[in-house]
Amino acid sequence: MTSTFAVESRPQIPFSMADFLRLRESVNGSVLLPDDDGFEAAWQPWTISTIHQPALIVIAETATDIVDAVSFASDFELPVSVQATGHGVQTPNIGGIHINTSRMTGVSVDAEKQTARIEAGAKWSHVLPEAQKHGLATLSGSTTDVGVVGYTLGGGTGWMARKYGFAADHVISMDIVTANGELIRVSADSYPDLFWSMRGGGGNFGVVTAMEFRLFPHADFFGGSIFYPLAKAREVFAAYSEWIETLPDDVTTAISIFRFPPLPFLPEPLQSEDVVRISAVAICDNGEELIAPIRSITTPLVDGFARMPFSMIDLVSADPIDPMPIMTASMTFDEIDPDCFEEMMRLAGPGASTPLLAFELRFIRGAAEKAGKRANAANRVGGSFLLFAAGMPATPMSDEALETALQELRQALGPFSTGKTFLNFLDHHEPAARRTADAFPLETYIHLARTKVKYDPTNRFRFNRNIAPELGMSKYC
Repeated sequence: MTSTFAVESRPQIPFSMADFLRLRESVNGSVLLPDDDGFEAAWQPWTISTIHQPALIVIAETATDIVDAVSFASDFELPVSVQATGHGVQTPNIGGIHINTSRMTGVSVDAEKQTARIEAGAKWSHVLPEAQKHGLATLSGSTTDVGVVGYTLGGGTGWMARKYGFAADHVISMDIVTANGELIRVSADSYPDLFWSMRGGGGNFGVVTAMEFRLFPHADFFGGSIFYPLAKAREVFAAYSEWIETLPDDVTTAISIFRFPPLPFLPEPLQSEDVVRISAVAICDNGEELIAPIRSITTPLVDGFARMPFSMIDLVSADPIDPMPIMTASMTFDEIDPDCFEEMMRLAGPGASTPLLAFELRFIRGAAEKAGKRANAANRVGGSFLLFAAGMPATPMSDEALETALQELRQALGPFSTGKTFLNFLDHHEPAARRTADAFPLETYIHLARTKVKYDPTNRFRFNRNIAPELGMSKYC
């Protein structure tokens, strides 16, 4: 359909219809205005509680399309957002240019070098089958439905983190479009300051059009999840705490509390149940032996542990795929002492009245040190445990109740935490720049702020976990 949107009737949009038509002529993909068919679908993120209102959308099919989109934004001094799947989107694009990369899903695997090269919109679900053809595995996270680029730029904490660190640690190179529309390749030898910052600093410095990274020689794993009644939470948590101290780095684990609604895709024993879940992935020959101690704490509701091909890694977390509203809180802990544990039980344990559907502790000790604390910006906040809590608001009233519960969690557990969290897990409750600083040690944040000033001084890439250049210049640079 030809757009009937009159640009001139919207004074806040500083380009003419002639400008728009020239851009549309140059782009291989689609260029949409708000009245065009498909406009809303092109900006809709997975986290449907975020509502974008961009002035223009470019659905890119090539790197050149992204160059054209960013150059157009630069010409008219417009901000830019970038989205493949939209799992991490929390900041709405109001009046800017929105680049959708979901058509750019190319993947190539070099089995001899054990590397992959992907285009901007590829999901891990596009990469993993190609890697598995050669007995190789990816450092994907709890679901392969997320985009590779966004996940990796924010650090990337997956089911092999204790063995290999974070996804950002294993990036070899990136092709990116800078704020002025220049396409460059960054690596350890080319633009090393930008390469350092991109690996963990999120989408603050440019638009990635392609990325090359390492794969790992694992065709299968022993792992899965086991579910116990929430009434046994104290017993299960105590056993879990002792068990993880015995584990080598080949095993990455998490313990969670879930309050399941009556969802038809759940096994019958779990529907409408409150449960404690222990999940684990072992990438060693004796994985079944290492995981055995937590399979007999008490009588389980469901035991889903088995040896599986790595292509089935999604079965471990069983994250939902359908888009949904979600509100979250996250923090890290060096340890869970008795007082902290009691607060956790009060907030989410047996008898707690809470709108939180999920409360998870990931045991990640050692992951942040794998590549060295100065190797890049990714997740160098330390901590042995990563807490992630989430709920799904359905009405304005439930939205308010959930925000209250999350705020209570932050206040109650904050004194026990490191005061830091991971960039990919940052929530929305504080101003973006202030909250983003919580994802990094001060030295790292100073480095990132200086990189932002150098490569994006006008903050064109601002609809993200933002590092504002004015903060960098005034406070640190």
